Amino acid sequence: MKSAKSTIADVALHAGVSTATVSRVINNSPSSENTRLRVLRSIKELGYKVNTDGQALRSRKTNRILLSLANISNPFYTTLAETIENAISKSGYHILLSASANDEEEIQEQIEKAGSGFVDGFIFGPITFSPTTISKLKKLTIPTVLIGPHIPGTKMDSIGTNEYPGMKEAILYLRAKGKKRFLLFNGPIDSIPGLNRNNCFLKIMSEINEKSVKFDVVNTPSFTFEQANIEIRKLVTIFNFDAIICGNDLMAAAVINYLREQNRAIPEETAVLGLDNDDFCSYVYPKISSIDINIPEQGEAAAKALLSRIQNPKQKYSEHLTVSRFIPRQST
Repeated sequence: MKSAKSTIADVALHAGVSTATVSRVINNSPSSENTRLRVLRSIKELGYKVNTDGQALRSRKTNRILLSLANISNPFYTTLAETIENAISKSGYHILLSASANDEEEIQEQIEKAGSGFVDGFIFGPITFSPTTISKLKKLTIPTVLIGPHIPGTKMDSIGTNEYPGMKEAILYLRAKGKKRFLLFNGPIDSIPGLNRNNCFLKIMSEINEKSVKFDVVNTPSFTFEQANIEIRKLVTIFNFDAIICGNDLMAAAVINYLREQNRAIPEETAVLGLDNDDFCSYVYPKISSIDINIPEQGEAAAKALLSRIQNPKQKYSEHLTVSRFIPRQST
């Protein structure tokens, strides 16, 4: 049935495709002939009218920025998004927030959406990269800022953090407190932060190089509180460790909850350390020691880099790294 109020989402549902695919068809971007015909048929049947954004698409000026992050329910991404939005809005741009850069299909759809012409810039914070994702990123011509490590061969600015100094400071602090048996209780190793934190931890342990110091690494399927709560209860060797370094603060909170259930003294018997330094670390008991990766600075740097890139597309690409630091609290 035709409706003057049909939206691009209605067309996507009717045609059985994503809104990004509908956008590609509308803007004559590459798509299969079968898909194109199906979308055009749905547009006709629904009476969908392309709105005035089409003029913006042709002029390449929309005053919109796409911000695509992995998981907005994670305090890291919430703080990052708020900081970026505050900085971007001061320049007259509107943020379109998409919290779906979690799996490969969603990540690639976000890249396609950014390249379809309906935004002026793209800030992208996925949790993982595949060869296909990297290939798509290399083809992007829109001003883009990557939250994460720089990808060789891509034309984009990157914003990240050097987690090594803060983690080393924390481990040396724990060592000075007499801790000798360290566990890194981390997120997935096939994620960007998971792999980086594994590498930092193992490097620091190799540098300490004390025979009396023992260590191990456990990688879990995700960085969420819920998953950490499940995985820590499966870990039969947990009481072998007197210091547990967690992949983020949510995981640290789950570990602390379990240790308290088991009447384990924190930090006397087991010290617990988080990472991100989220605000809630100071609101719980015991207050959670954490590695501060300066999330607000990352957000401000990302916004500044993108706005600068939009104004001067030919400027040299840059990589901005914040420096981490250890914030001791009651849990260590």
